Amino acid sequence: MSSEDNYSKVYYSPSDLTAMLAIKESTLRKYAYQLERAGWSFGKNDQGHRQYSDKDIMAIRRLINAKVNTSMTLEQAANELVPILKGEGIAVPVTANQTQNDQHNGDMAALSKRIDEQTELINKQTEFIKLLSERLEERDTYIQKKFEEQDKRLMDRDNRLMEGIRMLQEQREEQNESMKLIAAATDKLEEQKKQGFIARLFGRT
Repeated sequence: MSSEDNYSKVYYSPSDLTAMLAIKESTLRKYAYQLERAGWSFGKNDQGHRQYSDKDIMAIRRLINAKVNTSMTLEQAANELVPILKGEGIAVPVTANQTQNDQHNGDMAALSKRIDEQTELINKQTEFIKLLSERLEERDTYIQKKFEEQDKRLMDRDNRLMEGIRMLQEQREEQNESMKLIAAATDKLEEQKKQGFIARLFGRT
């Protein structure tokens, strides 16, 4: 006899489940939709409406427990739970010996293990991101230092250039002043020569 033959084939309506699980029908649809998105399959009646078996009820119950007892979102809980349920080949035997509390503890242990694995992965990713951030900061510091050194060299060059231009202007001004003095002295000498020539011309001493 197959394992499926040991399980109940009774199907329940949505109103039956809302009464059993003490949830609203809209909440039931939301949970069923998330389980379907994660890969769980529900039976359908002739009208295409979901009908729920014992194993579907157990899946929804375990999803509710996972959502209530962990920090995961409903979507995350469904994505984590469905592979576990499929791996277990879950169904509810008519003569089940395992209590609901034992099943809940098993669910929580499996989910806790997955969460621990994800936490370890996140920690490794965080360390890698931290190391990468430090490397990027070192690179940025190095680039900034190079830019500052380049700016200083350019500033020093500009200052030397401006100083050279200023000295050249001062030299030109000094040359202009010297030329003016020379021109004035030349004019004065010429004037004196003219006065001396006129005085000799008219016999003056």
